[in-house]
Amino acid sequence: MIKQQPSWLETKNFSLIFAAGYAALYLLTRLVNLTLLPAHFDELVYLQYAGQLVNEGHWLVGLENELKWTHLWLIAAFYWLPASPLWIGRFASTLMGLAAGLGCYALGVELFGRRSVGVLAALLYLITPFVVLYDRLALSDALLTGLTAWVMVFSLWAIRRRQLRWATAAGLVIALASLTKTPGLYNLLVPAAVLLLFWPGRSRRLIGVLALIYGLAAFGPLTLLLAVNATALSIILPHVATPGTADGAHILLNAQNALSWLTNLVTLPLVAFGLLGAVLVLVRRWAGLLLFAPLLIIPTAFIVASDIWYPRYLLPVVPPLLLLAAVALDEARRWLAEFSWGRFAFAPLLLLALLPSLQMSFWLLVDPPRAALHPEERRQYIEGWPNAYGLAEAAAFVTEQGKTTPHLYLAINDHSFLVQQGLKYYFDAPPNVEVVEYDPFGGQALQKLNNWAMQQPTYLILNSAREKGLNELETNPELFIQGRERASFTKPGGQASIDVVQWLSAPALAEWWAQRSGITAPVIAASLPAPGDATGAARFTPFDPANLANADFVLLDAATLNAGAAAVLGQPASGSDWLNQLPPNWELTLAVPGFWYLWRIADNAPPQQSLQTLLAEQIELTGFDLPQKQIAAGQSVAITLHWQARQDMLEDVVVFAQLIGPDGQLYAQQDAAPFWPTSRWRAGQKLAAAIDIPLPPDMPANSYQLIGGMYQPASGQRLPAVDAAGREWPNDAVPLATVEVTAP
Repeated sequence: MIKQQPSWLETKNFSLIFAAGYAALYLLTRLVNLTLLPAHFDELVYLQYAGQLVNEGHWLVGLENELKWTHLWLIAAFYWLPASPLWIGRFASTLMGLAAGLGCYALGVELFGRRSVGVLAALLYLITPFVVLYDRLALSDALLTGLTAWVMVFSLWAIRRRQLRWATAAGLVIALASLTKTPGLYNLLVPAAVLLLFWPGRSRRLIGVLALIYGLAAFGPLTLLLAVNATALSIILPHVATPGTADGAHILLNAQNALSWLTNLVTLPLVAFGLLGAVLVLVRRWAGLLLFAPLLIIPTAFIVASDIWYPRYLLPVVPPLLLLAAVALDEARRWLAEFSWGRFAFAPLLLLALLPSLQMSFWLLVDPPRAALHPEERRQYIEGWPNAYGLAEAAAFVTEQGKTTPHLYLAINDHSFLVQQGLKYYFDAPPNVEVVEYDPFGGQALQKLNNWAMQQPTYLILNSAREKGLNELETNPELFIQGRERASFTKPGGQASIDVVQWLSAPALAEWWAQRSGITAPVIAASLPAPGDATGAARFTPFDPANLANADFVLLDAATLNAGAAAVLGQPASGSDWLNQLPPNWELTLAVPGFWYLWRIADNAPPQQSLQTLLAEQIELTGFDLPQKQIAAGQSVAITLHWQARQDMLEDVVVFAQLIGPDGQLYAQQDAAPFWPTSRWRAGQKLAAAIDIPLPPDMPANSYQLIGGMYQPASGQRLPAVDAAGREWPNDAVPLATVEVTAP
């Protein structure tokens, strides 16, 4: 025989007292460290729209863009709070999470007639990681989840009690759910499911209740039909699988993903208890079948019809799943109560079921990277490009740079939404830092960056490899040599980063390069004026034959070359190959083809160390620069190799540089093709090409032999290397210098 519930659950004002205590506990756990997790891309989208709604009076911005109108209005309702929009958006979601938790309690009581089930369900909702993560983000999923829970509650109250006030509430909530996210339309099925499961008998009153529910609920779909436009459809349709993709394999993959997301974010013990509760409901408690509606409809819709979806789309499944888990746990409590030791056994059982949830939820509140989240959620919110980890640190770095210059440009890619919008929350620009924007697809991006850099130091904040239009600045920096990484803030997991790059003007880069070569106070004859980002270490003189006698470097822009730089120097013209029309003692050192070129005058600025080594009888290594021979582990060995083509080169080869330890083992290396491909080298042409060897942070402090050479990339075969006397170097590797590596 089933024992009676404890008397404290049966007190008259229990529900009111529980709701007040639950709300206090809920807000206490949710508002702590509310903005600790950096902003997510989607949050920034919603906050941008909410700002347009509040600040520009754009009342229908949600309907016109992504059909999330109710969510934006909810955020806008709290804009009067003295807090950042990010905090406000997350606070609004927290309130909807609280509503969903209280909805779990109300459903437990209404469906099962037991306050104990409602209390357990609400407490499970409080600690479930799925909820702890999403009702602390400015996303619409918490709102839809809360509305879904109360659609069920109000529909039950309206139909079972035949009361118009609850019918009004049910209809309005269904309409709001439809205008929150398009999946909210499934709530239209809930009143029908309640009617089938709890048929109270036909009456005019019941017909009026149903008519009122669906009459008010229709405002949601009708508004959507009137508001849907090409922009909204372009967002929705890619998420719907086409007939060709919705095959068995696609459905199976989606089902596996849904199961893995739920077992991780709800945790395996609670999912297991939820399945057990479902069996109990099927066998003994038919009223709980109402929970099967969202529990089956939502995942099935996505599994069968969706091509692109994320774990948060399953969030409305959580309340019914936790209610079923609460049923199973409550049944276990009641069964154990039959035994004298039962009251002591239930507490360990409950703790065992809740431990994974408690552990993950705790880390989500205090240190999110330590939470054992599903890989997809880790990518989205912690490790991958869509989150703003590192953005605050990058902004602080730029602010610090601004302290050393009267004026500084922070150039933002206007297609990099996360950086552009995220800086509004993580960067308070000082008066001397001017934020400017450029369109990488407009054709003038490089020219703008160059112009800004010629005026003042110019920095860029880049979101790892997600910079639209500037992706290759990250993946292939040789194509953007004016972009010099100054700081990198790696996101947890090390898969992505927020990087700070200084865009150097051509003269400033030439100045930096000259210093790298070990030449103190270099003289640069340039056709470009001295830049605004110069450090003052070099002296610039106009490009003129009279100034070349004392110049160490020559910097020419493409316009000057095309206008006849060779003629200015008195060199004879020989076709269109202007490289061969310049003086033979000029070494090509750096180039951005079509923009500018830098030469080193070998007679005035010879290599620090001379060599006479021939490679494959085609290329001579004439020397190298190694300004710093003592380097700490974790830094890089910067070496410049001086080459001269003995013959016209027909193929591209790769340069290698290595550090060999006293034990003969390889400890560090770097391979790189010369910035000017060797297939374009012509007999007599000279080049000075740099290569950096990164040292591992744990590299032992010791003396290392620096060696170098060239090899064919296809075969890996090294070019034969011989010294001035014709002797072959071992392994075709030229010994260059001894490098001292010190502790980090």
